[in-house]
Amino acid sequence: MPKAMLIVDDDSSARLAYRTVFKARGFEVKEARNGKEGLEMLKKDPVDILFLDLSMPVMQGEELMEIMANDEKLKKIPVIVETALGSPGPGRERKAQERFGGRLKLECFTRPGRPEDIMSAVDRLMKLE
Repeated sequence: MPKAMLIVDDDSSARLAYRTVFKARGFEVKEARNGKEGLEMLKKDPVDILFLDLSMPVMQGEELMEIMANDEKLKKIPVIVETALGSPGPGRERKAQERFGGRLKLECFTRPGRPEDIMSAVDRLMKLE
């Protein structure tokens, strides 16, 4: 059975690019356009790994991670965090790592991340399960 991944990103072209990469690696890929949609999907049908943008409307990535970190089931889901270069708040990836790294299995990237680096991070996080 393929591993399930949820991509949460408001940028449809980014979701398409990442979906292509992850499907090629054998993942079943689900998608959400913001943190609220992502949270609803995670509660309904948890996945093996989450790919999360930080800058989104409705619910930011940090808000979703805070909820996950305080939920016994959701905090077990590894998270790959990415955000666009030049997004508001320089160093958001570093701050996310500092804030959630001890509570969530977490890797952080600035978009565009190289597919091979992202897949290496996915492999590392999946081995931690």
